[in-house]
Amino acid sequence: MRRAASKTHANRGQSWELVVEMLHNLYEQRGRAVCIRLPPPMRILGSAGKGVFRAVFASNGPPDWLVMADGSTFLLECKSHKADRWPLSQLHEHQAARFVDIEERTEHGHGLLLLQHGASGTSWLIPWVLLAPRWSEAKEGAARGRASLTLEEIEAMAICGGRGVVDYLGPALEWAGRMG
Repeated sequence: MRRAASKTHANRGQSWELVVEMLHNLYEQRGRAVCIRLPPPMRILGSAGKGVFRAVFASNGPPDWLVMADGSTFLLECKSHKADRWPLSQLHEHQAARFVDIEERTEHGHGLLLLQHGASGTSWLIPWVLLAPRWSEAKEGAARGRASLTLEEIEAMAICGGRGVVDYLGPALEWAGRMG
């Protein structure tokens, strides 16, 4: 019997997130950063026995990672896509709100998007402050072609990028230092 294809997009970037998790483990092993995975909140429905529980998502989750290094704090959201345009709708309103919160409520806090183009194996790091105007425009009903970013636009907005997983911490800290 064949299983029906899932209609959810919730796990489309799961392998990308595992690659980022390995990078974060390396950062921690080398003493470069403290990296904390931020899972969505869960509501326990009941016990399934022996330390196993039935649960559902209680609400929308925060961005994927909290990364702290050299006095800076980053909220990092990992996204993956395969097309030649990245739909800004993939960054959800509750995630953007957290980026705004960290930048407004902390002295050295920054929201970052780590975006992977699966078809080319390229990844980029984009600060929220550079992405926010375009994201807001898309949310408010952007004109045709403005609700997504081309690969060229992503490249221009990114503070670092390259093939494979990008060692983003150094460029992120350098950028954060310039931002004050």
